[in-house]
Amino acid sequence: MAQRLDGALGAGGALVALAAISGPDEQCLTVVSGSSWQRSDVERLADLLVTETPTSENAVELAHQWLIAEPPQRLELDAGRRVGDSTVERVRRRVLQLRRLDDHLGGSETYTLVTDELAETVALLRESSHSESVGRELLVVIADLCQLAGFVAEDSGRMAEARRYHLAGMRAAHAGGDTACAANCLSSLSYLEANVGDQHVAVTLARSAHAGGRHAAEATGRALFLERVAWAYARVGAAGLAERALGAGQAGGGGSGLAGRRPGGGRGG
Repeated sequence: MAQRLDGALGAGGALVALAAISGPDEQCLTVVSGSSWQRSDVERLADLLVTETPTSENAVELAHQWLIAEPPQRLELDAGRRVGDSTVERVRRRVLQLRRLDDHLGGSETYTLVTDELAETVALLRESSHSESVGRELLVVIADLCQLAGFVAEDSGRMAEARRYHLAGMRAAHAGGDTACAANCLSSLSYLEANVGDQHVAVTLARSAHAGGRHAAEATGRALFLERVAWAYARVGAAGLAERALGAGQAGGGGSGLAGRRPGGGRGG
C-alpha cells in the first residue's frame, strides 16, 4: 500500500483538515484540527466510523479518523450511564469494523487501534454499572478483541504479546460463557505456535480447541478447528493424521483453506 497510516498522520502527528464522513442521512460532519468539539459531534463521528465499509482505498483514512474519535466506551463512562445491550452492540460493531480495517492495513498499523479499543472496553466492564448478562456479553466482546489483538501483535512481531492476548481472550470468553469463542482463541494460539513456536504444543492446543469447542461452534467454526489440527500435525510431519483431520473438516462442510483465516467473531467463526 503506497499510502501508510503514519504518513496520513502528517509531520509530528499534526491533525490537518480531516476528511468529511457521509452518514446514511447524506449529511456530513467535517472535523478540522483545532476546532472545538461538542459531545454530540464526538458521538456522531464515533457512530459514522462504523457505517463505511473499509476498502483498500479508504482504510488509511478511516483508521486516521478512528484514532482521533472519542470511543463510545469512554463516553458512556464519562456520562455515568448504566451500560445496556445497546452499548454492547455498538462496541460489537466497532470490533467488526476493526476486523475489516485489518484486512487492508498491516498489523503494525492497526495495533494501536485494536489495543486501545481493548483497553477502553476492559475499562467499561470494570468501571461501569451493568447487569450480569451485559457483563457476560462484554466479556465475549473483550475476548473477540483479544483474539484480534493477538493477530495484529503477531503481524507486528510481538509474539509474546500475541500469546498473552490469545490466552486472555480464552479466559474472557470462558468467563462470559461462550465456549465456541474460548475454543476459537485457543485454536488461534495453536496456529501461532505451529508457525513460530513449539509445534508439538501446537498439536495439543489445536486438539484441545477442537475437543472443547466442536459441540458449541457452527459448521464453519468446526471446520476451522479441524483445519488447524491438520496444520499442526503437518508442521510436526504427521502427514497421515493431518490428512485425516483435513478430511473430517471437509466432510463437515468446511475445507476452504481456513487454517490461516482470522475468524470473524466469537461464535466459532
